[in-house]
Amino acid sequence: MKLILEKIPYRISESIHSVNWHWSEIACPYHYHSEVELVWIKKSRGRFTIGDYQGEFEKGDMYLIGSNIPHVFYNNKDHIPRSDSANLVVIQFSELFLGQQA
Repeated sequence: MKLILEKIPYRISESIHSVNWHWSEIACPYHYHSEVELVWIKKSRGRFTIGDYQGEFEKGDMYLIGSNIPHVFYNNKDHIPRSDSANLVVIQFSELFLGQQA
């Protein structure tokens, strides 16, 4: 897998970016970004790699991924792609979104 740098599309007035993904199957490349990311698996199951850890995910799981940590989520080979069979909520924010530490 080739690792890619993802640029998060912020608006000037935003400090948090969120997306509610609906896919027939998860189509997420192996990537990293400077933002911290919270991923909620609303509907799907499969495998993931976060940093050097690999595991399985299922409906209801939630992951907090640190800044610049490579990660990828993908469905198992037994996943049957159907309309809306994968639903993830992704929230991305800067480590400093609450401000600088004193």
